[in-house]
Amino acid sequence: MLVARSLQTKTWIKIIVGIVFIGIVLILFLERYPGKESWTALVPEQGEPLEIAAAVDEEVQAPQFLTVEIAGEVHQPYVYDVLPGSRVIDGIEAAGGLTDSADTRDTNLAALLVDGMKVYVPSKAEVKAVEVTTGIKAGSSYVSGSTAIKSEAAQSDSGKVNINTADSVRLQTLNGVGPSTAQKIIAYRTEKGAYITIDDIKKVSGIGDKTYEKLKDHIIVE
Repeated sequence: MLVARSLQTKTWIKIIVGIVFIGIVLILFLERYPGKESWTALVPEQGEPLEIAAAVDEEVQAPQFLTVEIAGEVHQPYVYDVLPGSRVIDGIEAAGGLTDSADTRDTNLAALLVDGMKVYVPSKAEVKAVEVTTGIKAGSSYVSGSTAIKSEAAQSDSGKVNINTADSVRLQTLNGVGPSTAQKIIAYRTEKGAYITIDDIKKVSGIGDKTYEKLKDHIIVE
């Protein structure tokens, strides 16, 4: 009888010690991870890694810019990065604005900038020289008020320059075409009418076979 009671007592002692040990472990665990929020934080909800990955991608994605060259009669001619949707006037402002010698009568300040585009702002003396040579007053090609709009719309799909509608800025993106030649191209179509084929551009003074070979794959007539 005494032996059985002694065994029973030892059993209860072991049970009590075990409960106390478990309680201590539980307290230490809860002190390390207090509260329900910490428990749930250890187990992410389904799909959470995808959301985090998407957020990381958005953070590391670099902003897109257009790289353009602004030259001629501006205070700081150079290559600039501008935001998509920027216009010629924005590029000129990035280059410090116009000088007192600038003549923008043949420059469409509202035209949209295109990546890789060069904007050349001529001086008053340059524009005057072209007026004397061609007999066409600067700015006369904008009387209709629709040149730039037609240019951008007609060229947006093919990437080629429409020589019947392009303004001076757009024409100067062509290899071998500077402000003087651009004005001559505009003056010819103003005086003679629209170009029928791209070969007609050779009728413009200063554009020979060599220049035409550079231009023919980059121009259209519509």
